[in-house]
Amino acid sequence: MKTGINYWIGTGFGSGLAPVAPGTVGSLVACIPAWFVIQYVGLPGLLLLFAAFLILGYLSAPWFIKEFGDDPGIFVMDEWAGQMVPIGIIFVFPEIQPDYTIHLFVTAFLLFRLFDITKPLGIKKIERIEGANGIMLDDLAAGFYAFTTLFFAILAYLAIISLSNRII
Repeated sequence: MKTGINYWIGTGFGSGLAPVAPGTVGSLVACIPAWFVIQYVGLPGLLLLFAAFLILGYLSAPWFIKEFGDDPGIFVMDEWAGQMVPIGIIFVFPEIQPDYTIHLFVTAFLLFRLFDITKPLGIKKIERIEGANGIMLDDLAAGFYAFTTLFFAILAYLAIISLSNRII
């Protein structure tokens, strides 16, 4: 088995080596630093974390392609970067924080995994792009779709709450 800095970065520091569902395990492990950054640093920290995961993914992906073929399952730094996108929803609606932060966090995780696994709405086509772009961009698209879905669900929730308060 090959090891080295690219290997450990690309496998999400070993999280992609899970024998079952390495993408889901990788995404879940990526949530750990995200949770701490959200609690203690805030949005700038989450943006820096996203940028770091994105850069690390792009830097290690070519090595993985060369060593293991196109988009190997153990490579999860793409999940780490993609998972940060929907987690950012926590900062879009500060009026529902902190009461719903954990709910938003869990829902962001679940929606990201749903879109990443099912690959609807052109994500499958993006995945077919060759090289590091194909590996990274499909997860960013899944993150974007999860973010957008959560965004509109929250808007609908807030609209319903607002309407119900007017009626009462």
